[in-house]
Amino acid sequence: VLEIEGGSRRLFSGDATLGRFWGSRGEVGVTGPDAQWGILGNLVIGNEGSGQITLENGATLGVSGNVDLARFRLAGFGQASDGALIINSGSFVQDPDTGTFGIGISGDATLEISNGGQLVSGYTTLGLNADGTAEASIYSNDATRLSRWQANNLRIGGAGQAGLAIGQGAVVHVAGDALIGDEAGSRGTVLVFREASSAVDAGILNIGGALAVGEGGHASLLIGNGGKVDVAGVVVIADNASASGSLVVGSAGELNTHHDGIYVGALG
Repeated sequence: VLEIEGGSRRLFSGDATLGRFWGSRGEVGVTGPDAQWGILGNLVIGNEGSGQITLENGATLGVSGNVDLARFRLAGFGQASDGALIINSGSFVQDPDTGTFGIGISGDATLEISNGGQLVSGYTTLGLNADGTAEASIYSNDATRLSRWQANNLRIGGAGQAGLAIGQGAVVHVAGDALIGDEAGSRGTVLVFREASSAVDAGILNIGGALAVGEGGHASLLIGNGGKVDVAGVVVIADNASASGSLVVGSAGELNTHHDGIYVGALG
């Protein structure tokens, strides 16, 4: 366990790996507005073992290279790495132009952004390989502290299984394309909503490029209870023959498109 606490505590390192070998576990907690960790290289959270990073109360983590959560699984042995990244009113910043961000490479990964947490990531995939799983959630219960995630491009279900929940007080901005259920056999689910008991504004998903709900895999997008999705590019549902897709705009949900077409069952 490594703890980096406030009071102008700063750590700078090269490549960092948490949970390097099977059966191992590594944890890092970074807490306080003056607590910083800078990684001049790549970060692995759960290589063969288990890893977790928690950022709280204004703490900052910066990474110049690639980020991988939960890299490996031993098929037939019931063993998988697991990785968790918890951003609770802290900030995680990756160079969005040079780094890839993999959540659930071949293991089981969790991402949680809450209560004013901030994440900046490059080319991002949840559930990268066929044996990778990922669950991500972003929300805030404080209307004065929005949680934000800015990604270069976003795939929810690359070749694996993935889910993303964008709740109240959260804004996710994708500069390029967002693909849900990208490759054949993958499964991706996205929910943009607000909890019924919450007085905070519902979640928002802004996409600067195209949106595919079922590019080659199986996908669903549900926009409900005040949730809002804004897409600058084309919207495609079930783009290829191997794909299936469902897009539901529920109670008080909103979908805005700025392209000249929504294609349903292009080839799927």
